[in-house]
Order: sequence, then C-alpha cells, then structure tokens
Amino acid sequence: MHRILTTFVLLTLSIGCSTRQETFNEVVIIVDGLAYSDRFYFEYGKEEGAYSMRTNHAPFTYLSIDPAEDITDIRESGDTTSVTLDAEWMFVKYNFNPHASSDFIAHKGDTVRIRRDTSNIYSRAQPQISILNRDAKPLDTEYRKAYLERFGSYEGLTIEEVENHHTLLWDIYDFDYSRGFKAWKEYGMRHNGAIVETLEKENIWIDSLNTAGMFSEPAYRYFKERNRWSLKKRKVFGYKGSVAEAVADSIFRADYDKDRFDSDVYGFYKGFMNSVAYSSYFPKYVQVSQGNTCDWEYTYAKLQNDTLIKRTPFFEAFLIQTLDGMVQDFPKHKSKKYVDMTVAAADSTLANTLKERYHDAFAEDMMVENEVLLMSPDGRKTTLDKVLHEVRGKVAYVDFWASWCRPCCAEMEPAAELRERMKGKDIEFIYLSTDEDHSKMCGALDELKLTDCKVYRILNPKAAKFMYEYNIQLIPRYMIIDKNGKIVNDNAPRPSSEEIAHILSESR
Repeated sequence: MHRILTTFVLLTLSIGCSTRQETFNEVVIIVDGLAYSDRFYFEYGKEEGAYSMRTNHAPFTYLSIDPAEDITDIRESGDTTSVTLDAEWMFVKYNFNPHASSDFIAHKGDTVRIRRDTSNIYSRAQPQISILNRDAKPLDTEYRKAYLERFGSYEGLTIEEVENHHTLLWDIYDFDYSRGFKAWKEYGMRHNGAIVETLEKENIWIDSLNTAGMFSEPAYRYFKERNRWSLKKRKVFGYKGSVAEAVADSIFRADYDKDRFDSDVYGFYKGFMNSVAYSSYFPKYVQVSQGNTCDWEYTYAKLQNDTLIKRTPFFEAFLIQTLDGMVQDFPKHKSKKYVDMTVAAADSTLANTLKERYHDAFAEDMMVENEVLLMSPDGRKTTLDKVLHEVRGKVAYVDFWASWCRPCCAEMEPAAELRERMKGKDIEFIYLSTDEDHSKMCGALDELKLTDCKVYRILNPKAAKFMYEYNIQLIPRYMIIDKNGKIVNDNAPRPSSEEIAHILSESR
C-alpha cells in the first residue's frame, strides 16, 4: 500500500511538473469580448451606411525576438490562444479592427488578458491589455492607449491610421470635392507633414518614457525602432509612398546592409528596404483593358540585368511576383515563354520551385488556343462552339461574369427579371464564368439565381484566341448571337439597361 501511494505521488508530481513546464513555454492570450477576426463581416464605414466586406485578417500576428524562430505552434480554443515560444520574449500585433492595431510585448510564460467592448463589434475603442501573472512595465501592453492620450485620437484612430480611412481624412481637412485631384494631392501632403511632425515628437517622448522606467528593454527597442523607420519612410517617400527609380537605386546602395537585414527581428528595417527596392523594380505602368498594370516585361528585363539586389532576399521574391503578374495579365503562351526561360536559367532549387508553382497554370486545357473550353457545374466538359450549336435557331444572350466581380453579381437580379420577361420567346441565356476556382463559381449559383440556367466556367480564358479577338478581359461583358450563330453585338447592353429587352426581341 505504501509503495502504491508513493508511486501515485511521484506520478502526480511528474504530471504537475510537465504541465508547469509546458505553461512556462507558452504565452496564453485571453480575449474577454469579441476579437476582430475573419469570422464575421466588418461593415466598412458602417456609420455612413457603406458596403460590407469580408475581413481576411487574423486578429494576431506573432514575432519572436529570436530572428531564427518562426512561431508556428499556435492553438486556438474559443477566445483563448496559446502560443509556444522558445525565445524569452515575443511581440504581438493585435488587429482589433481593419484600420487599427495595438502592439504589445509578452514574456514566455505570460497570461495576457484583452478586454473588448462587447456591445459593439465594430468599435474602434482601444482594447485594455494586461499581464495577469506578473507586474509588467506599464507601457509594455498599454503603449497605444498612452499614445492616443498624448497625441490625440481621431475617432479611435492614430494620425497615421487615419490615412487609410478616407472618409474620416476628408472630414478632418474639410475636403473640397470641386477641386478634385489637386485638392487630394494638397491634403495628402498636409497630412504627411502632420504625421512627420507627430513622429518626431513621439521619438523624443519614447526616450523620456524609457528614462521614467515605463518600458521593459525589449519593448523600448521595439517601439523606438518602429518609430525610427516609420519616420524615415515618411521623410523619404512622402505621401505618395514611392520615389523615383533613380532615387530608389541610390537609397538602396547607401542603406542596404545584409547583416542588419538578416538580424532585423522587428521587420521595420526590412519593410523600409522592401519599399525602396519595390520603387526601383516596379516603377512603370502600362494601360490594359482592366486599367493600369505594372510593365512586367520592363521589370523582368531589369531583374535579369540586375546589379543591385541579385544577392538579396528581394531578388527571388520580385522575380516570382513578376512571373505571377505575367501569368495573370499575359496570354498563356506568352507568359509560359517567360516562365520556361526563367526555369532554364535558374539553379535547381529555384527551378523546382517555379515548376511546382506554375504547373497548374499551364495544364493542357489551359493552353488550348483555337477553342473556348468550358466546364459545367457538374464537371462536364464541352466547348463554346458546341454550346452555341445546341441553341442554334434561337438568339443567344451571352453573359461573361465571375463570382468575385461585384458589377457582374449586381446585374444578376436584373438578369433574372430579364429571363422572366423573355420567357416563351426563342432566346437562350448563357452564363460564362472566368473564375479560376470551379467551387467558387458553383458556390455562387444559388445566391445569384443561376441554378436553372446554362452556366459554364471557361477553362482557358488566357489562351483562347476568341477571348482576345473580342477583348473580353474586362467583365461584365455581354454578347448577342443570332439564330444562325453569328455575333451581331459583341458589346451588348447590360440586363439592367432599358433597351436590352427591345434589342433581344428585335434580334429574333
């Protein structure tokens, strides 16, 4: 009996020690109230009755003070998040609404409590953040609150955050719409100047707070470094957020330091250098049917002849970004030429990365030029020629759309009404989606009232000559095809137009 009790006690102590050790290696974050996350819709400009949008940002971003540690062991359960940490400290960026975040520092073993206003999930009110298990320095968790008290709050936002909330920005500067872009430029410069002035004052203030013992050393370094590079970026880039190509090249040569870049745990220096390099390699734009896009061929040529960033982390990232842009904007055979050329010249590691990345983009179906390949919601493959042949003898109204296209989706209610008006007449309605993801197209059919319609997804929109001959790059787009299969209007009015019913009736 004594042996059994001894074994039980030792086992209990062993389990207890294991639990304490595991807890010591964790930071536990408890949100008391709703956390801003991608689990609900945020109504952008709700006060003004503007549209709703789906948020795609996780509420927390984690950064270890050890540059070699990538924090991946994260467990979420309800309003509690547990993060395993090897380093002694970590920084947490808490995105409590789409415009604002509150940064704080936590020590390994900390339990952090965040209190939110549960009465209003759209609240911009500063959350209360506190360490429960120890006496932390006051501004390790409450720096943002102190900042707003010192430098002012613009409906809960800092002066920098206001820049991303145009409605509020216009109110602050009493925006004169009649002056158009000239006024926008002037106000942008004024606001940037106000930000620079505040950052300079904040820089001095941070030092005084540290002298008063309001920060732990890691927190002081974090906020000081954040302020430093934010200020420098503002002074260099101004309100535009970019500089001339020659200026960017000069700054990059003067300011880039590999050792500093590799050891930059905060990421602020990396962010600044990325902005500089981006201004150098993505400065030129060209006109396309969808609007403006980067001149990918210019950027590609500059990267291939590069003498500036070839041996930096930017090179491969920019190269892939350029190829991604080509795959998105160029016809398939043209973009494939650039990808193949890059793969042939790359080392084996990069070549394998590129082959895997673009394998699906150049699948056999995607490369067909002479036909428009289609897939029905149930996975049946066909072609546009076959679909049009099946409706020969009727007028076809063809709608080019996508589930992600707001104007396209806005026309679907009028489209349903138009189909009802044309019922009993020799008119067929055909809906051709340019969605890349088949499931997204299918998922939208019920809401858009297309479940009983002829709907197909175009498999080769970037390769089919038909799409380029008729310049169907900008959607929504509508066509009318007569009973003999001849296109009689390749840019027909929308379903919501007043004249479309008459035009379709006349086409019969």
